[in-house]
Amino acid sequence: MRLDCKPKNSNCLKNKSYIYFILFFVVLSYFLWLNSTAVFPDPDSFYHAAIVELMSNSGVIKDFDWLPLTTLNEVYVDHHFLYHLILVPLVLFLNPLVAMKLSGVIFASLAIIFFYWFLRRHKIRYSLIYPLILICSHQFIFRMNLAKIPSLSLIFLLIFLYCLFRREDKWSWRIFMICFFYVWLYGGWVIMAGIGLIYWFISGIYAWYNKKEGNILAVRYYILDIARVLFSRLNIKLLLNIMSGFIFGLVINPYFPKNLLFYWQQTIKIGLINYREIISVGGEWYGFNIVDLIGTDVFVFILLVVSIGFFFLNLKKQNVKNWTLFFVVIIFFFLTVKSKRNIEYFVPLSLIFSAFTIDSILDKNKMIRCKNWIKDFVDKKKFLAVLLAILTILQIPIIVGFNYVGLKRALGQGYNFNQFYGVAQWLADNTIQGDIVFHDDWSYWSVLFYRNKSNRYIIGLDPTFMYLQDHNKYWLWHDITLGKVSGDVCKKIKDEFGAAYVLVRKENKIMVDNIEKDKACVKVYSDNEVDVYAINV
Repeated sequence: MRLDCKPKNSNCLKNKSYIYFILFFVVLSYFLWLNSTAVFPDPDSFYHAAIVELMSNSGVIKDFDWLPLTTLNEVYVDHHFLYHLILVPLVLFLNPLVAMKLSGVIFASLAIIFFYWFLRRHKIRYSLIYPLILICSHQFIFRMNLAKIPSLSLIFLLIFLYCLFRREDKWSWRIFMICFFYVWLYGGWVIMAGIGLIYWFISGIYAWYNKKEGNILAVRYYILDIARVLFSRLNIKLLLNIMSGFIFGLVINPYFPKNLLFYWQQTIKIGLINYREIISVGGEWYGFNIVDLIGTDVFVFILLVVSIGFFFLNLKKQNVKNWTLFFVVIIFFFLTVKSKRNIEYFVPLSLIFSAFTIDSILDKNKMIRCKNWIKDFVDKKKFLAVLLAILTILQIPIIVGFNYVGLKRALGQGYNFNQFYGVAQWLADNTIQGDIVFHDDWSYWSVLFYRNKSNRYIIGLDPTFMYLQDHNKYWLWHDITLGKVSGDVCKKIKDEFGAAYVLVRKENKIMVDNIEKDKACVKVYSDNEVDVYAINV
């Protein structure tokens, strides 16, 4: 990020560049405190650690034999390839789990810095206020501090927006390269592509509206005129600039052409359609209750509502950037209501929209009038002004305190670094390489996979991959794990899934009872977490 200090002036304080460093270390310290436990709240972090470890030893992972009953057995794509590549140097010097934890904190801190940098580069007044509000967003900070892709994805998205908003008439290699590498970074590259298309469309409409003549006779002429501007030489150059980066990122790719089918499954079937009404998927795919969403991000929503009001009261002052941000925020609001994981984009983009909108109406005269209005209000209605001030001051520590305590608790719960260490070690030492282990919950597969890569497993990463491969096998697995199948359970597991062992958590008492009653299964391992049974059929 460029610091605009004059060459002859060694004092950069004038441009307040020192704030970047102060903000980074404050945020880094806060995030280190939040992540001071040896726990991952999301088991996917173990999967990422395992892939990075494999890449550091064997290079690019092309074949994925560990989940033979899922679509990943035939169509596997590391859709976080660049993310894993970035982490490889870390695991050469650190334990993979420590590397994941540390990188998560650093990337999350950098995401806040790049957010502030983005506002500063656009000369937004009072720009430091917005990252401070961002830090108070409970769900957003939780997502940023997961040891996975969200924070790095947001950094790429902010750089992309910056390159778009400083649009030039000539070809931009910056836009091309950020689009290209974003495909390698994250399977959700369609998010960036969608924002790029919205900007392209708004740019065309805005140009048409400012140049349109008053002699249009019919609606069809409006459509033709809009199309002419949208597909003008300048706008086509922008569209090609954006889309060529994504196309080249897909084609010049270690996983091409399998990645095309994989992204259809991952982006459309899992991300867009989603089978949450049919099968039990990950918690991040379920939506927010609107009241809960507003409650956890009250500052963001207050500012957003005020900004939307200002936006429509000053429509003539709004430019392409503001219109683009407005539509992007509206779309991400509905996406967040549909799926919690989109909060990582909705919150920062909402604050950017608010910052741009408020800044566009700020001028010295209005600021003076606003200050005078506040002064008059305080002078005339002192009691009400004091009451409002007290209520506001009282609310801040409650909301902020709830966020801090709640975040610390949420990030300290989940899967500890020693989870399933004993059983994974036993399986690695006492089973034949390639033996299939039937396990009773898809969510902890990542932990088993990290600990023991010599065995294969039934289901993992997302249950949709197994459901798409074989509906019947998925429902049989589902019913067995819920204790709905009794009798010759072990024979069915052997015949239908080809499993040699059954791993069951002790808390799954119904399934444990069914397995215990089946003489075809013999307990061969037990600890305080799980039991393992060998199938003798």
